[in-house]
Amino acid sequence: MLKRKLSNPTDYGSPSKLHEASPPLEHGFDASRTDTSCGGMSNCSFLDRLPTELRLTIYEHLVVSRTPLLGATARKGASTGLSLSIFQANRQIYCEAHSVFLSQNTFHITSNPSSTLANSSSDQEPVLDVPAFEPPLPRIHWPSIHHLTIDIVYYPSPPPSTPHTSDTWKPACPAASTYLTSILSLLSSATTSLRTFTLIASISESFCARQSLLTFFLLDRDRAFIRTLAALPLAHLALRFEFPDCFYRVSVCPNVFEKKSILLLACQVIFCQSQVRIDRLLEAFESGGRVRESGVDVRERMDLAPYVGRGWPRGVGEM
Repeated sequence: MLKRKLSNPTDYGSPSKLHEASPPLEHGFDASRTDTSCGGMSNCSFLDRLPTELRLTIYEHLVVSRTPLLGATARKGASTGLSLSIFQANRQIYCEAHSVFLSQNTFHITSNPSSTLANSSSDQEPVLDVPAFEPPLPRIHWPSIHHLTIDIVYYPSPPPSTPHTSDTWKPACPAASTYLTSILSLLSSATTSLRTFTLIASISESFCARQSLLTFFLLDRDRAFIRTLAALPLAHLALRFEFPDCFYRVSVCPNVFEKKSILLLACQVIFCQSQVRIDRLLEAFESGGRVRESGVDVRERMDLAPYVGRGWPRGVGEM
């Protein structure tokens, strides 16, 4: 087995510089100013002599991650573990390896508050060529993505320090709207090339229910995202709600939210998560904080499917 080369790895969102015979690598691999025809190639004495199948195997080993690729903020400083210095060989290697990078990795999209706030602070339309999400994938590469995960929950920066009262809270946020507009544009561009798609809502411990429901409210009000989901050429898409202590995961048809409310589903899931927390608090109180008789730690993440109902999405319409 090939040994992964990790010396001097290049982050896929970091600037890099190739030699004169190679196309420049900009921030986030912006190839908008790059000749993607792969003409005028120089030679790489080792790789150029290998059969195409073997070169592809090497690319997969170096530039394909075993886990979904997150942006720098979501990774919290962790390395991607990829060896993207292979892009620096020459134009041919760049084009071949970059194609593998885009088509075989799963890109996990999360909000980038600094970009969304900057875009939404102006009176002008959001500048979508500067993505309001991470990892920073330039528009020119969107149609080449085959595997995509989108976290639709927008996290403001800094996070709200105090919860809103019922008199002051309004389901509106320009930065969240900018984020949703940006991921809608991404999804629309990648529609025909997608092989797998996951819609996820990652809700942290400190994130209040109202703020968690904000993006679902915006999606339910603006049907463009729902129509784009319905147009995906996939038999099913994965839908996931991830909490620190619970989760709900289901496979649904892409057009399900044309018939059922995504906001009502989110409300139901969050309500069930609150119910589970109450049950656990009562159980911990009665047992004095001890482990349950089954031997399972009460802090183990619980599947919310029995609470939400295995008959979903039929049951959501009856709420």
